[in-house]
Amino acid sequence: MLSFVRGLDIWIVNTETLRTQELTNNEGDNWLPTWSPDGRYLAFYSTRDGSGQPKLWIWDAMKNELRKASDMIVRSFGLEWEPRSRQVLFTTLPQGLSVDEYVRKVSSVERNTRTFGGESAGSTVTVYQSHASPQGLEEGAESNPWNLDEKLADLASVDVVSGRATVLVHSCRIATFRLSPDGASVAYTISKAIRKGGIAADSLRSCSLLHSDEPGTGNGHGHPAGL
Repeated sequence: MLSFVRGLDIWIVNTETLRTQELTNNEGDNWLPTWSPDGRYLAFYSTRDGSGQPKLWIWDAMKNELRKASDMIVRSFGLEWEPRSRQVLFTTLPQGLSVDEYVRKVSSVERNTRTFGGESAGSTVTVYQSHASPQGLEEGAESNPWNLDEKLADLASVDVVSGRATVLVHSCRIATFRLSPDGASVAYTISKAIRKGGIAADSLRSCSLLHSDEPGTGNGHGHPAGL
């Protein structure tokens, strides 16, 4: 089978019979359909539950059954299946933050308009200063044109059979994440500002998908990966 997105709906095509099936029936916004490695499940994001927030949904091709996999609010542009087709990995709204609190946090770039007059009449320069400096991260240069809190999220996994959700990494600026080929561990990058030069850089870390023993990373084991 194949899946594709038409507008805001997801369709399924049987490649042998060419029969098509509209999976989402014009309910909410639906995107990023991703097949499990064994071809049984199709994971995608959708706002179809009426909350206005994206959640993870699963279609079971064997049972022709569509269900919400988790009530976690998605904050992700990607998702990953582990090799056994049992768990889906994605980033979510940080635990302990409401949607409104999250929006305020990622939008908290305060503009300080300091005007400097030039020698020529009407010549001015305006400097913008960000006061966003999450705990544990070095504050960036005053003129940074970005707010790295836009990447603030939890890294979580959901068991699509049991529905059990596990937070692997808590409240970090997660830029990217990738599963190892055996599905035992996850590599992810954390964005942070570097004061010198006012630039942003990503550092590489990893965690176990199976267990954890490091404080502050939930069920993951985070550590620098040699960078």
